[in-house]
Amino acid sequence: MSKPPNKTAQDAYKIVRQLSLDERDKLEVLMDKDENSGWASPEIKQAWMEEIERRDRLHAEGKDKDLSWGEAREQVLHHLDNMQP
Repeated sequence: MSKPPNKTAQDAYKIVRQLSLDERDKLEVLMDKDENSGWASPEIKQAWMEEIERRDRLHAEGKDKDLSWGEAREQVLHHLDNMQP
C-alpha cells in the first residue's frame, strides 16, 4: 500500500476556508481543547466544556443573540477597561 502524501498547513487552510463561519468557530474550539493543557483544574475545564456545549445548544435552537467578532471583541475590551485593578 502506498503512503499518503504529507499534508501541510496550506492544505488544511484551503479546506478550512470552505467551512461556514460557525464550523470554523467549532474547529477553533476543538483545536484549543487539544492544545490547551494548562487548565487550572479538571473542574474548571469541565465547567468550560459544559458552558461551550450549553451555548452551542442555544445557538442551534436559535435562542442566542448572534454577535460578530467585532461586536464581541468590543464588549470584552469595554468590560476589561472597566475592571477594577
